[in-house]
Amino acid sequence: MEDTSFFPEFIEFMQDNTELAENLIFEFGHADLLAQDRYITSNLGQLGELGFRFSVDRVEDLNLDVDELISRRVSFVKVGATTALNTLENSDEALQFYRIKHALERAGIELIVEKIEKEEQLVDLLDYGINYGQGYLFGTPRLSRDI
Repeated sequence: MEDTSFFPEFIEFMQDNTELAENLIFEFGHADLLAQDRYITSNLGQLGELGFRFSVDRVEDLNLDVDELISRRVSFVKVGATTALNTLENSDEALQFYRIKHALERAGIELIVEKIEKEEQLVDLLDYGINYGQGYLFGTPRLSRDI
């Protein structure tokens, strides 16, 4: 079991610094989010009540439980470009992709396609109506002192 003893102090710190909520997003891998116990979920719920937002990345299975994401106060869902394109290029799976995309939109959750590395991927994703993306195509990460 993970040591969660830091949570009370962390929650208190975040309560004293709610102005950070506008600029701070906590990100979890999809599998990690689903594996959280009630204690962690409760603490993250407290952060959500303070206005902090959450993002889920490494989503590989698009059979998402949107109600579960809403209950965990998720604001962003990130799917890899390869997963998205492979799904969208399969006519049977593309319908499921659009259903999930629209369900997320209705819930106020933004779908972001990540790991976009080639212009061809970007063009294809734009053709499929994807609104948000990130990846090395837009710039590689650099230390702030290098800018």
